[in-house]
Amino acid sequence: MEKDIVRKIRGTFARGVDSEEAVVYMLVELRKLMELNGDLPRFPTPRLYCNWVAHPNLDNPDAQRIVCYLDRYEELLHMGAFAPGKRLEDADRELVAELRGTLELTNFQRELVGYLGSHVLDDVPFETWDSWISFLALYASVIQDCPLRCIRRDLSYVEEVAARVVDDANEGELRIDWSRVSKQTGEIRTYSLLLSSNWGSIRTWPDF
Repeated sequence: MEKDIVRKIRGTFARGVDSEEAVVYMLVELRKLMELNGDLPRFPTPRLYCNWVAHPNLDNPDAQRIVCYLDRYEELLHMGAFAPGKRLEDADRELVAELRGTLELTNFQRELVGYLGSHVLDDVPFETWDSWISFLALYASVIQDCPLRCIRRDLSYVEEVAARVVDDANEGELRIDWSRVSKQTGEIRTYSLLLSSNWGSIRTWPDF
């Protein structure tokens, strides 16, 4: 069975991961392979993003973890923890770093590329910004109407997170807006991610 899954994923890359359908198929098959190999616990980020493409909304533990991170981040904002002269506790610095890596999709890129390169493909995929941005544009189009949800009584600030592709980006660029609704005020807060193959880097606003 493992060889069949590897063959299917390789075939998808040979034909080109150039449609939403191909992205979904590749990630669903990849999740099967990771589960078969017992690798899901060690790769929480690909696990989250593989699950996300297959559900209209997601409220499993991985989704809840991201929502809880944002709830804590909103709490820190409310407390003024990012004001000049303030210093975060170590645990909160780690949380913010993990949250940033998740929203900027750098954790996803690192773990996805690493797993595909070591378990499936002979060559490392998505080596260029162009190829990674093209893949992310298709991926984001799949998940943009599928929010992450975490409804718990101990969350005070955020209970739902959604991502959507913004269509006004220039050629060679991809903009994704991550939005969450404040439980305190009803205000929609947005974290915007802009990736560009032209300058090969990431811009975000507001910055963490």
